[in-house]
Amino acid sequence: MIGGLFSSLAAFATGAVLNFVVAVSPSQHGFTVQTAGLIIMAVAGAGVFLTALALVTEGDWRRYQTVVPSRRGSRRGRDDRHF
Repeated sequence: MIGGLFSSLAAFATGAVLNFVVAVSPSQHGFTVQTAGLIIMAVAGAGVFLTALALVTEGDWRRYQTVVPSRRGSRRGRDDRHF
């Protein structure tokens, strides 16, 4: 999950460089480098949002339950979270 966040931020930075730093001639027609930068920034922004949403909701797939039998025959459980 954290790797997805960092790769989305790296893609956003790449798109920002293409959009704001790279200079192209004004006579170029069609698909420009600035347009590519905007598209990369939009997709990376969506990736950051979805990764942050997945980190916040944190599904049950990371939760484990430890069951310890007691002397009286009853069972006690404990929820453990692994990150």
